[in-house]
Amino acid sequence: MSGAFSLEFAKILDWVEPSGGPRMSNAQPDKQSSDRQSNNVRVRFAPSPTGYLHVGGARTALYNYLYAKKMGGQFVLRIEDTDQERSTEESMRMQMSDLKWLGLDWDEGLDAESLEPRGEFGPYRQSQRLQIYRDNAEKLLEEGKAYY
Repeated sequence: MSGAFSLEFAKILDWVEPSGGPRMSNAQPDKQSSDRQSNNVRVRFAPSPTGYLHVGGARTALYNYLYAKKMGGQFVLRIEDTDQERSTEESMRMQMSDLKWLGLDWDEGLDAESLEPRGEFGPYRQSQRLQIYRDNAEKLLEEGKAYY
């Protein structure tokens, strides 16, 4: 690990208590800290289930997870399965298992065991959101806010 990376990683890890909750180092947080905590932070990690979880993807998931926990927000797992030819359920399950192994548990997304949605803002498979995107695109076209 390079020195710069390990220093940044240590700073990020200092954000979160071992329990997974945000670290509360001051009994009375300053106003800026309080303002950040009051935001409804939602971060998303969207792996493509076409193979193994890449180390870069694991890093991104870790940073998103830590940021969400620091800010009192939500970590969402949305599966980017739009490449229907290469996406497999086996890869999706393997990637979710890898995230669990890393200690990352998402607040919303597919349940790692049952693959049932867990959360109120689904669907959590990108391929199942196509109608939502079509409806919004049509609305923008009708309102003259988009063209093609």
